[in-house]
Amino acid sequence: MKLLIPFRIGYQYENWERYLEIQFDSDEEVFGGKLYCRYHWIGEQQKKFLGIIPNDTELIFYWDILSIVILKFSSTNNLNTLHNNLTTKFIHYEKNIINKVLISKFTHNAITYWYFTKSEYTFVIYGNPTDVEIFYNTLLC
Repeated sequence: MKLLIPFRIGYQYENWERYLEIQFDSDEEVFGGKLYCRYHWIGEQQKKFLGIIPNDTELIFYWDILSIVILKFSSTNNLNTLHNNLTTKFIHYEKNIINKVLISKFTHNAITYWYFTKSEYTFVIYGNPTDVEIFYNTLLC
């Protein structure tokens, strides 16, 4: 099964460097004992995730290798379609509640995809399972 995802985990920073802008005041942050570099996608064309364009995209690199992608969707941005696309692509998935937020977790080829709604936004975070959990717990809670 081939997924239509905008950024492939494990790809080099150089693939997108001219379309990235450093996130926050610092370009480097330590989470879970690892040094990550966070960037905001500023490419002219937003990349689609399962056929839907996110409102915002953040790419997080560890040693110039893409480790995590955070996609942010507005609550009116085809969210039923997004969730249906995920559940269609991933027949088996689990639901968990972490910090009072319901998260649907999908896994494909050692990459985990978390889908959840917080405030007025819906997020999809994907990457290495350990890294995704670190970033969820430190950045979005």
